[in-house]
Amino acid sequence: IETGHRLTLEHQHDRLSLDAEIAALEDSVAEGHSLELQNIRPVLEEIASDPGVLNRARQRAAMLAAGRKH
Repeated sequence: IETGHRLTLEHQHDRLSLDAEIAALEDSVAEGHSLELQNIRPVLEEIASDPGVLNRARQRAAMLAAGRKH
């Protein structure tokens, strides 16, 4: 939930930092630390569909929202 809050704030106020935050989330998922992505899926989907966000961050967010790893 904390990650979802950070993603929401960065999406609203600092879109350039989203890529690094999503990359950290990917790493956390790969290491087995972030297992309940369904709780932040709406935030990830919103980021993935926003054309104002860097393409790489949008693609990563879409993959995480779909439950896939990089």
